[in-house]
Amino acid sequence: MTSLRFLFICGLVSLLCACANVSRDFKFKPDGSTGLVVGSISYESGLGKYFLVAQNVETLKIVEFGFGCSIFPCLAPANDTVYSANEVPKQRGGGYAVEVEEGQYRIVGWHVVQGYMNARSKRRTDIRFTVERGKASYLGNLYFDSEWEAVQLRDKSERDLPLLRAEFSALNTAPFAYTIAPSSKVEGFGGEYQRGIEGQIFIPFVPIKR
Repeated sequence: MTSLRFLFICGLVSLLCACANVSRDFKFKPDGSTGLVVGSISYESGLGKYFLVAQNVETLKIVEFGFGCSIFPCLAPANDTVYSANEVPKQRGGGYAVEVEEGQYRIVGWHVVQGYMNARSKRRTDIRFTVERGKASYLGNLYFDSEWEAVQLRDKSERDLPLLRAEFSALNTAPFAYTIAPSSKVEGFGGEYQRGIEGQIFIPFVPIKR
């Protein structure tokens, strides 16, 4: 699949894929077929909604795990101070916990929305992970430097997991099936990026009173 075709498909499919966090008191259904995917996102750059992008290996469905605020004024948190406190250089950030259908997945890149502007990593990655029913998988911390020139996917489990457990009660009872390897760090994650306008811009027109 060419990179342009991949970007186009992501642009269409991602609009249909929910990536909202579960509620603080979320509980798995006894007869359900889902697991939790958890992690964190940190960014030095300006306000935006920052996403880690994954794809189901069998169905090819795109799932995005995000944090941040894509528009101003913000309608969602743009920073959770317990994640960004004492981090150097100064940055914003927060965690996510998303309910996902069980199965085999691959991390394929990253995606940022700032207003109508949309940026996606150009180099497709292929980092495999598994979602198991009734269990959680920790994907690490997606980190953006100020210019997005040194994006990293890295292990921050010592910081993240206690904070995620405090925020999402299900993680105190659900076992972890998989986590990113301890102390791992993927430098230059996703390579360069491509920026453009996301979707259509609608400007309302009203009739002129004569």
